[in-house]
Amino acid sequence: MNATPTRRKIVLGVIAATAMPRLPGFKAAAQAQDDAGLASRFQDLSQNGNATCSPKFTASIATMPPMSRIKGSCCSPMEMKRYTEQVKGLVKYRVIAMIPQDPYDIPAVTAQQMIHYYDRQLT
Repeated sequence: MNATPTRRKIVLGVIAATAMPRLPGFKAAAQAQDDAGLASRFQDLSQNGNATCSPKFTASIATMPPMSRIKGSCCSPMEMKRYTEQVKGLVKYRVIAMIPQDPYDIPAVTAQQMIHYYDRQLT
């Protein structure tokens, strides 16, 4: 058997790959997988968060190692429905590197860069 792909196999593979997301069950399966991943992350972040609302914690952000992360909600318990809405809402801003993909799992280095905006009044 020849392991080298033919042009026909490549073309059929490309057609299949582009058609798969349009199949009725494919989107539902992908959505279920995304939802399971979100539920797992929610479980971890809501139970293992390290963020607090204290001035001491805010001051400690400047000295956190760059590879550490700020996880969870600082001031109130996380809610799955709201968490899902926020994570999905941030998808459209993925091209902006400074905006985290998950608002409850922030790299310390990002927080260190953004802390200067903390007290800025929005207009």
